Formats: sequence, structure tokens, C-alpha cells
Amino acid sequence: MLLQQEQAMCTKCGLKGCPMVFGYGPDTADLVLVGEAPGDTEVLEGKPFVGRAGQLLNKVLEEVGIDRDACYITNAVNCRPVPHRAPKAKEIVACRNRLIAEIRQRAPRMVVALGNAAVQALMGRHNMGDVHGTVNWCADVNAFVVPTYHPAAVLRSPGYYIDLIRDMQRAALYLHEKKVLTSVAQEVEYVTLHNHDHVLELVERLESLSEVAVDVETASDGSLLCIGLAWRGDKAVVVTKDALVDKRTVPMLNSALKGKVLIGHNLKFDVKQLWRAGVSDVRVGEDTMLMSYTLDERPGVHKLKPLVRQYLNVPDYDAPIREYYSHMEDCPPIELWKYNAYDAAYTYALRNVLRRELDADGTWLLHNVLYPAANVLACMEYTGIMVDREYLQGLASKLRDETQTLEQEMYHLIGRQFNPRSQKQLAQLLYHDLRLPIPDGRWSTDKDALAVIQDFHPLPAKILEYRGKLKMLRTYVEALLDAADDEGRVHTNFNLHGTVTGRLSSSDPINLQNIPRTEEARNAFIATPGYTLVEADLSQAEVRVLAWYCKDPNLIKALAEGGDLHIRTASIMFRKKPEEVTKDLRQAAKRLSFATIYGQSVEALAKELGVSVTEAKELQEQFFSAFPRAREWIKAQQELALATGVVTTPFRRKRRFEYITRDNKAEVLRQAVNAPIQSVASDITLSALIRVGHKLGNNQNTRLLITVHDSILLETTEDPIEVARWMKQEMVGDVLDNTVPFDADVKIGPRWGSLKEVEL
Repeated sequence: MLLQQEQAMCTKCGLKGCPMVFGYGPDTADLVLVGEAPGDTEVLEGKPFVGRAGQLLNKVLEEVGIDRDACYITNAVNCRPVPHRAPKAKEIVACRNRLIAEIRQRAPRMVVALGNAAVQALMGRHNMGDVHGTVNWCADVNAFVVPTYHPAAVLRSPGYYIDLIRDMQRAALYLHEKKVLTSVAQEVEYVTLHNHDHVLELVERLESLSEVAVDVETASDGSLLCIGLAWRGDKAVVVTKDALVDKRTVPMLNSALKGKVLIGHNLKFDVKQLWRAGVSDVRVGEDTMLMSYTLDERPGVHKLKPLVRQYLNVPDYDAPIREYYSHMEDCPPIELWKYNAYDAAYTYALRNVLRRELDADGTWLLHNVLYPAANVLACMEYTGIMVDREYLQGLASKLRDETQTLEQEMYHLIGRQFNPRSQKQLAQLLYHDLRLPIPDGRWSTDKDALAVIQDFHPLPAKILEYRGKLKMLRTYVEALLDAADDEGRVHTNFNLHGTVTGRLSSSDPINLQNIPRTEEARNAFIATPGYTLVEADLSQAEVRVLAWYCKDPNLIKALAEGGDLHIRTASIMFRKKPEEVTKDLRQAAKRLSFATIYGQSVEALAKELGVSVTEAKELQEQFFSAFPRAREWIKAQQELALATGVVTTPFRRKRRFEYITRDNKAEVLRQAVNAPIQSVASDITLSALIRVGHKLGNNQNTRLLITVHDSILLETTEDPIEVARWMKQEMVGDVLDNTVPFDADVKIGPRWGSLKEVEL
């Protein structure tokens, strides 16, 4: 009672007069849950966590085996901020002494900090993405603290649900088993090797090992600074630059590591750096980044440091070197070596933990798809693709002239100069000065808005043209010139973990999968002198995957007959002979096929086809009448996702939907259909890439360059027709169970943008 009186008298934070909600629960609770601040429902009922967020919290507690009635529940700030908002820092500080006293009075074994305000009150300011799920000792409350997302954040972003569940499971583990989840010692013992004799001792030790974790540190110019090696989670060795400059070291390391299972985090990167340094016989073995991705397909949650914190409960060990991340050559050597050793040792320990969490499907996916693909992609990235610098420089000059001309034309239209890159100036000009119609009531200057108003004045069309040329200049042409190395080759990074479906993404220093499909853009990419480019592209891959899933005989027949698929689809839909299918009917059939695959709404389809919603519904009904099993499969797939929260592909990828609400249900239903189609289409290409890579081996006469969605591009000094022939066979041979015919188009030529199709 005294504590509540003290709370009621608090006026330090500026929330004086706001409604208050006090903590609730047993006075001797083993677990204290701390939220941020009360909401409207909490104020009405006088208890914390009784609204929608509270209902979700109840669900989570029940799932992890924690009795809510045995928990004490409170908030970092007891007052309800009016109007509704998150607590401010000064409000959290003003309420902290009350919170600490309230927790200590219960003497809990564990505290769960739900949300940023609770984390700030108990641990200081942290990025939730970095610390959630860690177990931290807090002397102020004499208990361990597990930070995690607030249930209200999960309601807004259901993707956080899996994090909330896992973090609460860690708290439950401690409560039930009375131990903190940790797999390794907080400190790593390591030695540094500075000369040939030291490395010789390491090589003798490596002879008895079948696997070793590796991590490399590189300078800003890509040169090797040191190599960390570990075969335990608490011990490591570091081969320093002093040892590496000895010409005997690299061959010794190469021989010692050849045939070993290498373990790493984003190991594809480390392998390429070792290749550049001369350690040429190493390959991707096991990758903790890809293991994490297999367990959780969400992008952006697979960095080493957060995984080490969450799975090994090791606090930040990279703090001393963070300022040197972009120029590690300036890092004090002692700090660099320590960091390198810890990376290697913790990667080894993390591999052991993640391996235990993998099921049979995840293990199969890693060893049959992801690891083999990583090795092939590493070779492609290492090789790079040649660009024509002179062509790019001429294109850059042309685009600069064209953008300047467009600027002058826009100034002439308006009668004065303005900044066409300023959204604020454009909005003022379009909607205030020119009084053009306002799309959807917003002063928007995005592409869709400009397309709506371009019939009312010539300026919007000029702006769209200007933006297109400016993007081409800056995002592609200038970026390619900057990215090209001394030999005129561009090396990208293909990311196996960048999408929920498994489709590859490309980045750093440039996205080569996003190059416009125009001849002008792609002609910047050329074959190496003496080579010819060969491209194989799966034809209508996603439509064929839909046919494989639904087994619709009409759709399979249309695919088997060959020719223009969309004409044959329209022929079935509209009951016309193929020669009677008009351009508009073909376009409608094409759009309906892709609308089905991508789960496009009827409203969006109507807008794209330029018809009414009623007409779009009628067209959609015609599509499903022509291909009834497609509708049946879609319904079954959506019911499966709602019932089980997961869909699985024949390549054993999983798309998980851990928390389905009324707000995200429509998106879940869309992804339940689209994700497996897109995933399988991608994995068919990836499997072909693996087969081609294995076929080529170290053959430099024919070498892989890049892959873009459903296509593979290579270059060869051999007969390009013969290479095109076996490339097509590798693309379409033994796809799934061969119940649906797959086909590939093959082209050859000196420039990517002007390849000529080959009839085989």
C-alpha cells in the first residue's frame, strides 16, 4: 500500500493527472513481466495487460508453459500517457526507482522486459533486434532479465511473434530448469601465430581434424589481415598477417585445409577471400547463417552477433572494434586478433547449437540445395562478369544530355526553373500552381499518381521520363562503372538468405538481378574476349509450377502443346481457336495467370486490365472454370496454412505463419499460394545451377557468370551451340516428377542485351 501511495505522489515526469494502473499478481512471484505503459482497456479494468496485447500475452504464456496467475505483471511507467503514445525517456527514468523497488519486493528469479521502455528501464537503451532473447543479470533487481518484443508490437507486425515465443521459451527454461541457457564460456582462449614455425605446429594439429571453423578479417581493399580457426567453442588460433606474408604459409594452409569440412558464418565470403589469398582448395562446408535461415526464413535476422547473443547468451564482444568495421586495417592488432578468434570459436559453438534444432527437412535442404548452391555461387561471384567501360561511358554521357534536355523542356513548360528531384517542389507545382486533380486526396508525386494526372498536363509525363533516365544513369550506369575492377569485371554478391521464398537476391556492390531488361541496359555486359555468352531461361516457370501443384489437365495440356502459352490459355478460357485469340484476350489470359500466382485482388486486376471490378470477377471466374483444379488447389493450400501455420515445398523449404490475425489473414492467404510457387520455380533454377556448376568443375573454358531469377548466363570458348544444347538439357531435365513439361529458351551472342535465340 505504501508503494502505491508513493506512486500516486510522483510528479517528476510530467504525466501528472494521467490515469494510473498498478502492478498485479502474487507478492512472491518467480517471474515478473514488465510492459511499457497501460492502455485504455487497462485503465478501465485497473489491471495491466488485459486488452488485445494482454490476450496475446496469455496465448504466448500458455504456449510456453507459464502460468499467468503465478506471474507478477507491471509496467515501466504506471501512468497512461494522454494522448496515447510510448513513454518518453524522462518518464521512464522518473518511474524507474518505483519499478526497481516493486520488482525487488517480489524477489523473482526472472524478469521479462516486454518492449523498449521496459528494456530501457532495466538494461539501458538497446536495439531490440540485437538483445531480444538474451539472458542478462541485473544487479538492481537481483534477477536475470530477458528482453523481448511487446505483444502490441507483435499485433502491429506479426512477424515478431516467433521472436516473442522463442524469447519466452528461454525464460521458461530458466524458470523450470533453474539454469541460464548458455553453451560456451564467456571468454575464448586463443593464441596468435606470427611465423612459419607457429603455423607448422597448427598444420600438424589440423591433420587430426575433420572439420574446423574459419573466419577471416580483411582490409578495406580486400587484402587478408588474419585468419581465425577453431575446433572448440572456447579455443581458437589466429594466423596473423606477419605469418601470411611468409610465402611458405599459404601453401601449407591450403594443403592442411583441403578436404576439411569448413564451418563459417556467411562462409561463401570467407572462402572467396581465402581463394584470393591463394588458399584455393577450400569449399563451403557448413554455414551458420544458412542454418539460421533454414530455421527461420525471415530475411534480416541472421547476423552472427545477434545469433551468438540469443543462442549462446554471450554479450557483445565486438564493441572495441565497431568503429573499425569499414577499415579493419586501422584496428589495433591485439583487438583485431581477439575479435577474429572469438568469431571463429563462437561460430563453431553456434553450429553445434543450431544443428540440434534442425529437423530432417532442414538438414536435407542445407546439404542438397543451400550448401551446394553456395559453392557454385562463390565461383560465379569470384569470376564476375565483364562490362564494356567505353559503352557505359558513352551511355552515361548520352543520359546526362537527355536529362538536361528534359529539365529545359520542363522549365519551358512551366515558365521558370525548379528542382525536378524535389518532391516538395513538385507537389506544390502540380497541385497548387497547376491545380491538377489530386489522386486519392494526397499531394503525391509517386509513379502511380503521376500516371493518373498525366492526361491533364504534359509535365507529369516529362517527370516520369526524367526519373527513368536519371535512375538508369545513377543506379545502373554510374554504379557499374564504379563497381568494375581493374579488369573491367563486376562482382556481385548472391544472397541465399535474402527472401522468405528462397529466391536469390543480389547486392554489394550492385544488384545484378535488377538490371533493366532493355537492350540498351544489358548491352553493357559483354563476353570476355575469346568467349561467347550463352543464356538459358526457363519458359513460364511459375505457371508450370502452378500446373505441377494443381495437376489441372487443361493447363498441363496447354503447356505440353508448346507455342505461346498465353494464347493457348486464352483459347481454353474463351473457347476460341488459337488463331481467333486477339491481343486483348491474350493479355487478359496472361494477367489472370499471374494474378492467380501472385494472389492479386480483383480490384487490382480490374485496374490493370482497365475494366470494371464486375468484369474482372467474370474474367477470373472464366479462368477458374477453364482450370478448375487451380481453384481447388488454392483453396486447399489456404486452408492448410490457416490450420497448420506452415506450407512446405518439394524442396523441403518451409513458409511459416506463426501468428495469423484478422489484420494479416489476407496476406497469409496470398503467400500460402504465391510463396510455394515462387519458391519451387526458384529452386528448379538453383538446382540446374548446381548441376551445371558440378558439370563444369574447374573448367575455365566454360564458366558461369550470373543468374537472374529463372535464367542462367555463362560464357564459353567452346562451341556455343553445343554448350547451349546441354545447358537446355540441364535446365529442364528431371524437373520434379516430370508430370509437367518444362522448357527453356537458349540464346547466344557477344552482348547480354542482344543475344540471339538458338533453335535446337
